[in-house]
Amino acid sequence: MTTTPGENPGSSPFHRPTAAIGIAAAAYLVTVVVTWPGLRVPVAVPGFPGWLNILGEAIVTLAPLVVGAMLAAWVGGRTADGGMSRVLGIRFRPVDLLTGALVALVARAVVEVATPTVGSLRPVLDDGSPETNAALAASIVVLVLAAPFAEEVFFRGAVQRSLQTLLVGPLAPRVAAVLAVAVTTLAFVLLHAVPYGAEVPLSVLLAPLLVGIGAGTLAVVTGRIGAGIVAHVLFNLSGVLLLLG
Repeated sequence: MTTTPGENPGSSPFHRPTAAIGIAAAAYLVTVVVTWPGLRVPVAVPGFPGWLNILGEAIVTLAPLVVGAMLAAWVGGRTADGGMSRVLGIRFRPVDLLTGALVALVARAVVEVATPTVGSLRPVLDDGSPETNAALAASIVVLVLAAPFAEEVFFRGAVQRSLQTLLVGPLAPRVAAVLAVAVTTLAFVLLHAVPYGAEVPLSVLLAPLLVGIGAGTLAVVTGRIGAGIVAHVLFNLSGVLLLLG
């Protein structure tokens, strides 16, 4: 039996990993463009509530990642065997809560030792106006729920799983897994650094580095991204709670 280069006829959910990676790369570049300083298109609409503008900006930023992951799964994955959720590894088990929480706790502890969280959201809360509270609530929902889910589905679900499938042929499975985690984490870190231009704070590099390694390792060990989503959500939530404390 002959195979086309870049295709994997085995049991992996990605049978065309090269195509999946190409689509993911295009989605990644779109996200870089819409978040690049000086290039990003203003989303805020004068006269619209602040919370609505915040949600609009989140959609513009996260939509390319979600659409890219879905297209990568559809074109390069075996969707007929269980749908996009199976291809992208979107599954949860009770143990994911424990392992995800552990990774989040360790990552947050390291970040706080290296670059302690400063500032407070108390002045915003003390404002007390309905519009301010709604904007704060929208920001928290995006940071704690929407962004972690979209980023994990794209990076650990589409990019890492397809890249690991592509590498497992020429490389030993363990080496392929480590390299896939490393490359995906690097891309994850760089995307978070883009909006800061040339002056990127250490915390902006360290936080996604730790979350990327932790979530990526969990995806390799468990074969799903549920624990990574939990870790990402709880890590971001802990940062919010520190600012509210």
